[in-house]
Amino acid sequence: MHILELARPRQYRTLQRPDRVVIGADRRAQVPPEFEHMLAERGNPAVKVAGQRGDILGFLGHFLLLQTERMKALYPRYAGHFAGYLLGYYTAEQLGIYGGSIDDKYISHFEEPIQLRTEEFIAAGYDYEDISNIFTKEALPKIARHPIQFLSVSVLNFVNFNSPILMRGPLWQNAADLYPQFADGRHPEIPSYLKLIIVLTPRLLWFLLFFFVIKAVIKNICNWNKISWIILIIAYFNIMYGVSSGLNRYALPIYPFYVILAVIGISILWQKIKEKKSLLSRE
Repeated sequence: MHILELARPRQYRTLQRPDRVVIGADRRAQVPPEFEHMLAERGNPAVKVAGQRGDILGFLGHFLLLQTERMKALYPRYAGHFAGYLLGYYTAEQLGIYGGSIDDKYISHFEEPIQLRTEEFIAAGYDYEDISNIFTKEALPKIARHPIQFLSVSVLNFVNFNSPILMRGPLWQNAADLYPQFADGRHPEIPSYLKLIIVLTPRLLWFLLFFFVIKAVIKNICNWNKISWIILIIAYFNIMYGVSSGLNRYALPIYPFYVILAVIGISILWQKIKEKKSLLSRE
């Protein structure tokens, strides 16, 4: 048994995009009346894919609805989930901070019902842009009624987005989250102290990396023209995925920028150490 084995690998469903799908009566999509005109105007239930677009706008409603489902399920245990994403759920359990269900820590648990609804809408003849509009219309009133909960889940997404990840194959599709490692009573044969060492060691290194990243940003904030492009790219990714899914595999494209800033932060610290040594030698 590999000591870093995760008992529950990430599960993904691939949405099929057929030209035409026949749907049974028992799986008929529930369509709001205000959107029925979309199909009537087409006169043909052939499926279009987000208006022939593959951008994120075609899935905006999916992400917003995902946020509202997590808002409802995670409330009021945000502190426990924050500790779980930051330190690992096993650590949060040991500290007595987290006491939620087994499933609500997994984003895929909330995505699956939404994906099933999406498949039903597709089979009924709707394209991804139409589905996004329907989901957005459902989600926005919930977000407006509970803005603090929406912001709380966005903070959780931000922490999860920047948490360590274990790659087990090709990018994007074969990645494992580290935050549920050893949680929910997994691997009882391993001593607790060893589990804590395994869970916390990569996080301590991760925190050290971000310490140097933050140090580099603070020290170079006056040189905005030089580092602004890196900060803006990082900010864009964090904001977009903070208010949507928070899946940390989507942070992979900005890892090189984190490394660049961390190297700058290390060089700043090394320069300070050299200066202190020089002053001591003069004395």
